[in-house]
Amino acid sequence: MTWKVLIAEDCENDLKLLVRAFSTSDQLTVVYTVPSGDEAARYLSGQGAYADRATYPFPNLLVTDLKMPGFDGLDLLEWLIDNPFPHLVVMMLTGSTLQHHADATEKLGADAFFNKPNCQEELMNLIQTIEDLMAASPKAAVESRAA
Repeated sequence: MTWKVLIAEDCENDLKLLVRAFSTSDQLTVVYTVPSGDEAARYLSGQGAYADRATYPFPNLLVTDLKMPGFDGLDLLEWLIDNPFPHLVVMMLTGSTLQHHADATEKLGADAFFNKPNCQEELMNLIQTIEDLMAASPKAAVESRAA
C-alpha cells in the first residue's frame, strides 16, 4: 500500500529533511510540495496546472506546516472545512509547542498534530508513526480502495 503525500512547508531546510525522510518509506510517496497554504488549496482543488491529475495526483495525505507566510496552516484547515475532501488525511507538523496551536488544529479538523523533530532519529520515528496512522485511518482505507 502506497499513500500519496502533499507537503505544504515554507522552510526549504525543513522541506528537504521531510522529503528525504519520506523517501525512506515504501508506504508514503511525496507527489508534490508547495510553499504555502494557498498553494496547497490550489493543488487540492485542481486549479490551473493542478487540474492535470496525471501530473499532479490527488494526495491521500496532506502534511502542512502551521506557520507559513500569508495563508498559513490554520487558514488551510479553515479552507478545508468549506472545501471538504472526505478521504484526505490532514496532519499538522510545526515547530510551535504552544498548546493553543494544538487545540486549534484539532478543533479545525486535522487528523494529527506533531512537533517538528529535533534530530534524525525523531524524524524517522515520525515517519513510522505517520505510516501507522495512515494504516489505521478509515479515510486512507477508503481512498486507497478508490484509487
